[in-house]
Amino acid sequence: QIGEKGVVVDFVDGSQETVSALVGADGIHSVVRKQLIADNLCYLGVIVILGIVKSQHPLVDERIFETVDGTTRIYVMPFTADCSMWQL
Repeated sequence: QIGEKGVVVDFVDGSQETVSALVGADGIHSVVRKQLIADNLCYLGVIVILGIVKSQHPLVDERIFETVDGTTRIYVMPFTADCSMWQL
């Protein structure tokens, strides 16, 4: 519940806590999400695989690199000074 002083969280044991922010990190069937957004999830048939790798390559040193072939997309971007994040 959203109250005057923040978010009121009800716990299973019956206790309550008022907090300034609530992060709903309870998975794809999130109880928090269901309370805030009343729609059903719809799987789009998309899978994303990602990772972080140490890399030193001019294509990804300072910018995003992306290529698409119509069905597959690969995306690489700087993450830290010596690492890149990739998504497939």
